[in-house]
Amino acid sequence: MLSLRLWLLLPAAVLAGSCGLLLGIDQYNDVAGGTGSGASGAASGSGAAAGETATSGGGSTGSGGDTGAGAGSVIGTDGSAGAGNSSPSSSGSGGAGGYALLLGLRVFVTSATHDGNLGGLGDADEYCTKAAKNGKPDGGSWVAWLSAPGVNDTELLAPDRIVGSGPWRLVGSGTKAVESHDQLTSGSLSHEINVDENGKGVVPGPVWTGTTELGETAHDCKGWTEGSGGATGKAGRLEKADKTWTNEQSLPCTTTAHLYCFEQAKVSQ
Repeated sequence: MLSLRLWLLLPAAVLAGSCGLLLGIDQYNDVAGGTGSGASGAASGSGAAAGETATSGGGSTGSGGDTGAGAGSVIGTDGSAGAGNSSPSSSGSGGAGGYALLLGLRVFVTSATHDGNLGGLGDADEYCTKAAKNGKPDGGSWVAWLSAPGVNDTELLAPDRIVGSGPWRLVGSGTKAVESHDQLTSGSLSHEINVDENGKGVVPGPVWTGTTELGETAHDCKGWTEGSGGATGKAGRLEKADKTWTNEQSLPCTTTAHLYCFEQAKVSQ
C-alpha cells in the first residue's frame, strides 16, 4: 500500500522559486538585481509549491537565486534549482536572479528644425533642454553637438562640451548609438542618431554640427548667430553613422536643420 502511494505521488515536482526584483530609478541607470529566495523542500511523497513551506517531511530549504549581474548587464543570472523529488531530504527550487537595467545616458535629434541663427551655443543647448523636458526624457541636463569660436581666439569644441564617458542610447528604444566619448571623434557611430525626443523616427535630413568627424571646428554660421546672408554652417546627416553623421557638407545658414542633443553625466559620476 505504501509503495502504491509513493508511486502515485512521485511525479509531483517542486515548482520554481521566487524571481528577483526589478528595481530602478530612471530608464538607463544601472541597478543590481534582487536575490531570489528558494522554495521550501517537499514533504515526503509530495512536492511543495514555490514559496510554500511543507507541513511535514522536513525537507531542506532551496538554494537562493544569485544576485543580478552588475553594471551594463541586461539580465541577471538565474539561481541554481534544487533537486525536487518526493524524498524528505530534497531541496526546493532556487530563486531566479535579479535583472539589471540598461546603463548609460540618452541622446536624440530634435524633431524641430532651425536656421543657423540659434542665438549662440547657450541658446542651442536650451533648445535641447526644452525638447527633452517636453518629450520622453522629461528633464535632465542636455547639450547640443555644436562647435563654435570662443573668446580670445579660443575654440569651443563639441566633444569638450559633452560631459560623460558614455554610452549614449537612443531615447525610447535604448539602442546604443555611441559606445563611448572617444567614439564621438572616431569617424563613426554604433548607430544613427535618428530618433527624436519622443522616441519617434525622424525623416532623413541635415543636422547642424559645425564639427568635423575628428571633433574639430568647421563653418558655424558666425557662432550660430547668422540665419541669412552668405555665411555657411557645417552639417551632418541624421540617417548616417559614418563620418557624415557630423561632417557631410556646409550649408547656407538660411537652411533649416535639426540638432543632436546629448544628455550630460552628473559631475559626481
